[in-house]
Amino acid sequence: MGSNYEGLLGYFFFLAGLAVGGLTIVALAMENFPYFITGAIIAVVCLAAGMVLWLNVSHREHHDPLEPGMTRAGIRRYEMRRKTGTCM
Repeated sequence: MGSNYEGLLGYFFFLAGLAVGGLTIVALAMENFPYFITGAIIAVVCLAAGMVLWLNVSHREHHDPLEPGMTRAGIRRYEMRRKTGTCM
């Protein structure tokens, strides 16, 4: 099947959002408010971007964003797209 970079990129953004969210909590505990606000914004943007990418893959491809399934319907869709040259 085709590459799954979009799902992996969404996973990276989701993990980055969780990591920055943890650092944001530390900045809040240290009462460093500029870092807290900046970190909170970055964390929310990363989490939202990750979820948007995952939902895009799952709705468009009809499979799990991280582990694409090799079902008969998925193989037929992939072969049809290769023949027509769309979405690749």
